[in-house]
Amino acid sequence: MIQLWVLMALVLSLAWLYEHTYFGVNSHSLKKRKFNIPIVCMVILLGGFLGLRTGYNDTKAYISMYENTLPFPGFWDTFDSSLSADPGFTICNAALKTMGTSTQTYLMLYSLVIIGLHIAFIYQNRNSLTLNILLFICVGSYTFAGAAIKQSLATAICLCALPLAVNRKWIPYGLFVFLAGTFHIYALIYLLVPFLMFRPWTKSTLLLLIGTVAVAFSLQNLFGAIIGITSSLGETYTVDSFNGEGVNVFRVIVCNVPMLLALVYHKDIFQNSTRSENLMFNLAMVNGCIMFIGLFGTANYFARLANFFVTAQAVALPWMIHKIPRRNRGFIKIAMIVCYLVYFNYATNVSNGAFSDLFKRITVSEFFDQLF
Repeated sequence: MIQLWVLMALVLSLAWLYEHTYFGVNSHSLKKRKFNIPIVCMVILLGGFLGLRTGYNDTKAYISMYENTLPFPGFWDTFDSSLSADPGFTICNAALKTMGTSTQTYLMLYSLVIIGLHIAFIYQNRNSLTLNILLFICVGSYTFAGAAIKQSLATAICLCALPLAVNRKWIPYGLFVFLAGTFHIYALIYLLVPFLMFRPWTKSTLLLLIGTVAVAFSLQNLFGAIIGITSSLGETYTVDSFNGEGVNVFRVIVCNVPMLLALVYHKDIFQNSTRSENLMFNLAMVNGCIMFIGLFGTANYFARLANFFVTAQAVALPWMIHKIPRRNRGFIKIAMIVCYLVYFNYATNVSNGAFSDLFKRITVSEFFDQLF
């Protein structure tokens, strides 16, 4: 666990340096240009750490999946083009296998791409880069990238496509979502984004909340419909698989922090909010709503579904705090940082066991030894 804390300290230092130090040139011929050296270093550190893993959550399953992948052209003999078979992911794996990519390098490449896309999304929508990165790590987006490659990559593609939605370029946006769907079919949930462009704390918000509560309290009666939908998407769930415990209450509260903050300060926050800010809040709110539904059962299913939107918290909260009246802003910001750090320690070191016991990795020198 100490390694994760050190990693966090390093990337937060880089984010702070980027915000407070000038990296670049300042000449009339080249114009004033800021180089993104700290950003690149953050991607290498965060992605590289995950890329060194040999065991964590579903990592063993992904290793087995890759090792059993056939290279081209033999791959096409068993290729399944249906979306439920994640054809984009399997084609990428076959391409890597054809190039002779080792299993560890396969994990490293995916980690760097996933983290790179997430950081690019955060960078483009930053309000306070240091706080954005802190929240990205604390809400669980970062560690989840080391657990679920397909879903994390699909999510990252969808997040990077959101500027197209903000500018109402729906056809290219839909194509990007479809591309993400070839890596994880549940990414198609981002096709709901056109219906989430409304200004928060209006009648649409009320309808979303009422619908969430209605679904939550009717969940036991909806299992049949949910199983039917997942079956049509190629997933194999049974009623028994939906009868587990609900999502941890602590996690539900954390995922609903943006909504709780808006409940108190919505007049200040959304008075002059932009279309992009509205969308980020609504996505964060959907994350909280899905987690609330998961409170009533089937924790794993709904928690995984909610993770498609959890990174929106890392973008929404900093600009929301920035719009809170100055007299309250400092205290709320400090309290939020402390609470999220406590939650991060709980989620990674208490809730599911010690991170150091679950996360197994090789050293940097061992990685380069197998590379060459």
